[in-house]
Amino acid sequence: MKKFLLPVLTLSILFSTSSLSNVIWLEIGTLSQPARNPESGVLSEADLQAFDLKIFDDQSEEIGLVDIAGLDPVGVGYYVGVVNLGSNLPDTVSVKLVSFDDEMAADLGNGLSLVDNFSPFVDPGVHKITAQSLSWQGFSVNSLSVAVTGFGSVSLTGGEFPEFNVVTVTAAPATWYEFIGWTGNVPAASQKSPTVSLTMNIDREIAAVFGIIVPQAWLDDIDLPLKGADDDADSDGFTNRDEYEFGTDPEDDQFTSTATIDIAIGWNLISLAVQPMSNRAMWSLLDNVPIRNVWEWNSWTDKFEINGDTRTKRGYWVYSNTPKNGIVIDGQSVIDAKQFLFQGWNLIGSSTSSVVPANAVFGGSVWYWRPDRQQFIPLPSDEQMTPGLAYWLYLSEDTMIEI
Repeated sequence: MKKFLLPVLTLSILFSTSSLSNVIWLEIGTLSQPARNPESGVLSEADLQAFDLKIFDDQSEEIGLVDIAGLDPVGVGYYVGVVNLGSNLPDTVSVKLVSFDDEMAADLGNGLSLVDNFSPFVDPGVHKITAQSLSWQGFSVNSLSVAVTGFGSVSLTGGEFPEFNVVTVTAAPATWYEFIGWTGNVPAASQKSPTVSLTMNIDREIAAVFGIIVPQAWLDDIDLPLKGADDDADSDGFTNRDEYEFGTDPEDDQFTSTATIDIAIGWNLISLAVQPMSNRAMWSLLDNVPIRNVWEWNSWTDKFEINGDTRTKRGYWVYSNTPKNGIVIDGQSVIDAKQFLFQGWNLIGSSTSSVVPANAVFGGSVWYWRPDRQQFIPLPSDEQMTPGLAYWLYLSEDTMIEI
């Protein structure tokens, strides 16, 4: 046991502090079988200084670097000692020795760490990682996919990257919106940060989530206990943030209002004057009509998208093989007509019969679709928009209108 005492006693001198950190015994190589570097030479102290000893949690997320000050040579290519892993780490960790010059890594294994003040009493029978021989592997290539939920953009949409390389992605919200967080394979500590750095040691699918900015005064007016933007005050399946964007009542959980839709053969450009229940795509709302396609327009990216959750105030392209009039859809009433629109083309609906307000930011005519003719028609400036239809309008800048 004398050969194990030296590193521990050395640590107690080097780290004469009362602060607590996670520590663990680390043993690399043996007296009879020296550890080897990626070129098959004996692993030297210079190698250990040049390589990175990376620490990972049980989700394969990199969480730090091993401080090798306590790792002592006790033979040629043989190292033993109690090493400092850092503070506030999980109990079980794994360690990999990484050579970026060689683009190779060796997995040293995992073990149970100890929260300790570097006293010389770390039990190697319990808190230890042993790698008697090193199996070096070339860096794998892992994929990154970055999606967007809501209105905003990301600095990178994806790609393929060598293992252990760090990739940085930044989320930027659109006008009217704010960054809420990341979902997917993002470390918990970084999920609320708009800029995230990801070690590409695994394949990752992540999404930046954006939501409309809700005025605090509007939230304060909710006469129910759950007043946060992402709370659901009335337990109707929509957050308060959703209800602000829809223009529905955050204190009303009833879906007793109705909207009527007419569908013709061919393409139809429609909207809903009420907000249906959550997680309902348009094809499911029109389940008695043989719908072939449903598309919606993303006015932030200027792209058509396959319809997901159906929302009031938005327009939808619907193709049907069969006509049907008087389709009744249940939902919540829209009590606030505000719409938050972007520069460029917007495809919108109106919850009431109203005239498009005269506004200098409008860049041209308002257009609607005549399904009986299968063509666009300009809407006269004094003619009201009809609930249930959808309209194209072009804006020269981001604008909030009530319509």
